[in-house]
Amino acid sequence: TATRREQSIQDIPFNISAVGGEALERANITEAVEALRTMPAAALGLSPRIRQVIVFGDSLSDVGTYKVGVIAQVGGGKFTTNPGPIWAETLGVLLRARVTPYRQGFDGLTQVLGGTGFAMGGARVSQQPGIGCNPDASGACTAALAIPVTQQVRDYLAASDDRFRRDQLVFLLAGANDLFFQLGVFQAKVTAGVPVD
Repeated sequence: TATRREQSIQDIPFNISAVGGEALERANITEAVEALRTMPAAALGLSPRIRQVIVFGDSLSDVGTYKVGVIAQVGGGKFTTNPGPIWAETLGVLLRARVTPYRQGFDGLTQVLGGTGFAMGGARVSQQPGIGCNPDASGACTAALAIPVTQQVRDYLAASDDRFRRDQLVFLLAGANDLFFQLGVFQAKVTAGVPVD
């Protein structure tokens, strides 16, 4: 636990709320965010203890790494929902702990903004190139930054005295792009007629 002591999951308090379709209709609720706001604060974790939501990962958690230049002008930059919010942004709003990009960039350019959303589209767990990176001869990305999740965590730790705090809610979701990358390698071998194991 956050207290750095072993504790049974049965001894840790938590709340669960469920809302049925009829209740949503009676309340004229049509958006998921509206439904979440009707639940008891304890069920949402709207405790004053949560001050930051930290997110590491790939496109499913990217809050706007690529929202720059022409991409931003056409309403893009998040990989998953353009221009709407993704789950991490919605959760941040509900917890009153807004999640914004730690870094933004594209096409070899990058700028550290200092937000708590480290996740970026195309990122793999620990390897480059990520999906959409289009590496040049030196291996540097010429399109999507796709900084690996392990480096995202190192970036956070370097900016945060090498620690996480008990008032943070931390998410790390990754691995899908590694699967996509390996499927691409497999497909290239099959297309080239190279025997595969």
